[in-house]
Amino acid sequence: RRYEQKEKEMAEFREKWERRYEQKEKEMAEFREKWEKRYEQKEKEMAEFKEEWRKYHERKEKEMEKLNKMWGDLVNKWGTMVEDIIAPGIPSVLERRFNLRVKRLLQNAKSEIDDRSREYDVIAIAGDYVFLVYVKSTFREKHFKDFENALREFPEFFPEYGGYKMVPVISAFNFDKGTINKATKKRWLALQMGGDYLDFVNADKVKLP
Repeated sequence: RRYEQKEKEMAEFREKWERRYEQKEKEMAEFREKWEKRYEQKEKEMAEFKEEWRKYHERKEKEMEKLNKMWGDLVNKWGTMVEDIIAPGIPSVLERRFNLRVKRLLQNAKSEIDDRSREYDVIAIAGDYVFLVYVKSTFREKHFKDFENALREFPEFFPEYGGYKMVPVISAFNFDKGTINKATKKRWLALQMGGDYLDFVNADKVKLP
C-alpha cells in the first residue's frame, strides 16, 4: 500500500511538473513571440530612421553645394566690384599726384603662354610708366608674395610694355600701418579710398623710378 501511495504521489508530482513545464514553455513562447515582434518593430524603426537620415544628409549636401556656389559667386562678384570701384579713379589720382595723363587703362588684363596664364587687376599706361595695380578689398600678408610673383612675371606675359618703367601699386579700401610700411620698404605705392575718392597714402616716401 505504501508503494502504491508513493506511485500516486509521484504521478501527481510528475503531472504538476509537466503542467508547470508546459505553462513555462507557453510563457516562453509568448515571450519569444512578443520579443520577436518588438525586434521586428525596432528593426523597421531603425531602417526608417536610417532612410530619413540618408535623405536628410543628401538634402543637406545639396544645400551646402548650393550655398558654396552662392558664396563663390558672391566672392567673385565682390572682387570684381572692388576693382570696378577703384579702376575708374586711377586716371584722376595719377594726374593729381604725378601730373601724368593715362593713355591706356586695362582692367582684368589676361595673357596666356602655352598652358600658363596671368591676370592683372588694373594696368595703367601713363607717361613713361606702366602702373600695375593689385586690388583687394582687404590686403593680407599672403598678398605680398602673390603680387611679387605677378610683378616678376609681368615682362614675360606682357612684353609689349617692356619699354615702360614699372610702378607696383597695391590698392584696397583701407590699409593698416604695417601694410603701408612694408609696401613703402618695397618701393610700392599704396592706393586706398580717401577724402578725394582715391589717394596714395605713401606717395611722399615712394618716388616714381
